[in-house]
Amino acid sequence: MDFAFAGYHMAVLCTLIRLPWLPVVFVILVVSSVGWRWLHARYGGMAIPVITHATADCSVVLAAHWLLR
Repeated sequence: MDFAFAGYHMAVLCTLIRLPWLPVVFVILVVSSVGWRWLHARYGGMAIPVITHATADCSVVLAAHWLLR
């Protein structure tokens, strides 16, 4: 599932990120997915993974806004 999570995001990001960075982003996403899965197993709920995923999404949007302004 971790690779599927990263692969889905690659399909979305391939139009926004240049090729040399795609493998780096893929690895970051796989590691993030493993971390979120671990948080879910460790704490027995989805609240922490959802909140941290939303925080990560917000940081990506803010970074893109800053870089593209």
